[in-house]
Amino acid sequence: YPLLVRAVGELTGGRWLLAAYVVSNVALVAALVLLHRLTALEWSEAVARRAVVLLCVFPTGFFLLAPYTESLFLALALGCLYAARTRRWALAALLGCLAALTRSPGFLLALPLLVEAGLQWRVSRSRRELLAGVGAAAAPVAGLLGYLGYWQLHASDWRRPIDLQRSGWQKESALPWETLWEGARLAVQFPGANPGGYFLVDALLVLLVLACAVWCVVRLRATYWVWVWASVLMPLFLMWPGRPLLSLPRIYLVVFPVVWALAALGARFRAHDAVLAVSAGSMVLLGALFAAGQPFF
Repeated sequence: YPLLVRAVGELTGGRWLLAAYVVSNVALVAALVLLHRLTALEWSEAVARRAVVLLCVFPTGFFLLAPYTESLFLALALGCLYAARTRRWALAALLGCLAALTRSPGFLLALPLLVEAGLQWRVSRSRRELLAGVGAAAAPVAGLLGYLGYWQLHASDWRRPIDLQRSGWQKESALPWETLWEGARLAVQFPGANPGGYFLVDALLVLLVLACAVWCVVRLRATYWVWVWASVLMPLFLMWPGRPLLSLPRIYLVVFPVVWALAALGARFRAHDAVLAVSAGSMVLLGALFAAGQPFF
């Protein structure tokens, strides 16, 4: 992401913020196109349209327009899994590697790629295809190792980005249920006005994602629910005691099967318009708070 911003920034005469917005918004367009294609492949054209709209109005969807890595990472993750589902393993490997270079949790794409390779092998019994899938699954891990190697080469310390999470953000190691418990406790204890209200917002949105993640296990191909749970659990291993669920509503934007769950459930209970209205209203409110400089990031 920073390298793309730098490249675009050279074209905009050094206006780096403008360059970051350009990168994020172009990546968002790519992500929406890929989400539509992948959803149509797995579900239907109607569900694909609903999923795209729901992602655009997700309560924290405004982050996809902002100069954050979410939109680029989402586009790369969607492209990686779409390529794997359509048996284009070389492309899946490339996009998976780039995803891991964009955000370190991108190495988790190795898990759904391995699962998908196994599922396709059960049908085709092709050893060549299995090896291609396993090779593609190694690419995200290689991307992470390349990123850590960059830090070793330029700072003589491959652990620097990991240590910065602890020192800069004062995060502590925790088990997922400990992080969730602390987040829920603070949400109940301080449900009201600023700054306590953010505990409640964090907890409600994380609860929504967890509920959708459970639905994914029941209804989705293993490739997707493995990706969902890997993406949901990993951030919970680090906790900032002052706000345990800090940034999770933004980080979970890349867990795209969540909008599949919302689209499917909305259609089943004829509540699509209600889901859309609540989600869009929440996005407008939270987006306004974010634009006003409130601590929602």
